[in-house]
Amino acid sequence: MRRRGKWTLKEVEVEAKKYQTKIEFRKNSGSAYQFAWRNGYMDSICEHMTVLRRDWTLREVRIEAKKYETRSEFFRNGGSAYNFARLSGHLDSVCKHMSWSRWTLKEIRIEAKKYQSRTEFQRNNQSAYQFARRGNHLDAICQHMKELRHKWTLKEIRVEAKNYKSRMAFCKNSNGAYEFARRNDHLDSVCKHMTAIYHKWTLSEVKAEALKYKYRVEFQRNNQSAYRYAYRNNHLDSICGHMTPSPYHKWTLKEIRKEAKKYQTRAWFKDNSRSAYEFALRHGHLNSVCKHMTRKRRSEDFK
Repeated sequence: MRRRGKWTLKEVEVEAKKYQTKIEFRKNSGSAYQFAWRNGYMDSICEHMTVLRRDWTLREVRIEAKKYETRSEFFRNGGSAYNFARLSGHLDSVCKHMSWSRWTLKEIRIEAKKYQSRTEFQRNNQSAYQFARRGNHLDAICQHMKELRHKWTLKEIRVEAKNYKSRMAFCKNSNGAYEFARRNDHLDSVCKHMTAIYHKWTLSEVKAEALKYKYRVEFQRNNQSAYRYAYRNNHLDSICGHMTPSPYHKWTLKEIRKEAKKYQTRAWFKDNSRSAYEFALRHGHLNSVCKHMTRKRRSEDFK
């Protein structure tokens, strides 16, 4: 029950009578439950309720445990008794009549025949799989299954690699063979017939490629291999000299003055080189770098 306002003891007593357990009371009428708990009325108003938690004795736990054939069943259906036994160190003694599983070897063999691989067996019937594993029966009952992880030889790897025209296709379609070749340093030899996807750039080609872009970020995003070649060989500054500094460029005052000279008005400067404009504004250089610009008079706009 949800309500606004303060509870009285009489109202809480009436509310509590609707429920059979304290959990049900708390779940359905939290504010009344909290009022009773804070004011010490719980014992008196909950006398009629069923006690879900109890103080077990070892004798009672033994009797409770005899109802179940497995520990998992005991835990699932008699949780508080199970926990008492576990915490007091009596779990093994009260569960000694139990079996770890209800499976028999005959049943496990029949179950295993439903699956084509060990992975499928484990995924679909964990308890049967674990029974077989713990009893060392896994190899015997899984003989009919496919071996998903093939043990490659160098000869097989060479044959497999010939099916692909690039390393990327080899890796994507036969990853086990590819990884075997890579780990054992055979990749170069088994892939020598393949077409190299990565172009071997020259400086002249990279210069021509860089001329297509206005910003370094654009160059890097659209042709990463050419950009990396220029970066690794220290050609980036020379081949990107024509580019406009990106919006994330760290400006210097000298660069700001040079950039500002391209524009005739502050509005044009702001629209076309926002980061340079903002830098000048933040650092108090806007008036000095814009002194050559034409300042529009608002009054003239309305004539």
